[in-house]
Amino acid sequence: MLAEIKGADTEVHENIVDAYVDDLVTAQSTAPIFHRETILVSLYCQTEYTLLEYCSCFNQDVMGKDSNFDKLSRHAVLDNIYRYMQDVMGFDLTSLKDEWEYLKNIKLIRNRLVHTNGKVEKNPMEIESFCEKNVNFRIQNGFIVLQKGAIDDVINVLMKLLDKLENENQLFIGRHQAKFGVFEHTGFNNV
Repeated sequence: MLAEIKGADTEVHENIVDAYVDDLVTAQSTAPIFHRETILVSLYCQTEYTLLEYCSCFNQDVMGKDSNFDKLSRHAVLDNIYRYMQDVMGFDLTSLKDEWEYLKNIKLIRNRLVHTNGKVEKNPMEIESFCEKNVNFRIQNGFIVLQKGAIDDVINVLMKLLDKLENENQLFIGRHQAKFGVFEHTGFNNV
């Protein structure tokens, strides 16, 4: 900016400064929103991956079968994971119904952010309903807007979900040990 001002006539100095101020104001309003969107996408992707990996490890380590990561990650991933946890792992998922529905809505929002830059085209009723229930998410001019507290909300719900899944995991371990006995690790040095 200083170089532009030095090389310009005095009459245009104010215009140059105004242009930089406009850019700064735009950056200050756009950057936090973009940052929140990026974090939401990353959080969702990491959560989905972690759940897929967890189910895959269970399938290999407990069930003694091949990895099912690719099978579960096809179409309707969250539904596949949910059914696997319920049907194969024997998890009672009723206690985490609200968190799971929240996660499914975050996936819808994530998909809109990634594929249409946040424009609500598909599933508008579901997204609108979610935004009405969650004050840090809203729709403005047909686009999803993440308010300042949106990421905190997502993290809090994900933590509750993971805590409840951990509880179900512990219940599974208890059932498994009651049926098959406690696993005794013989160590890595015993060959």
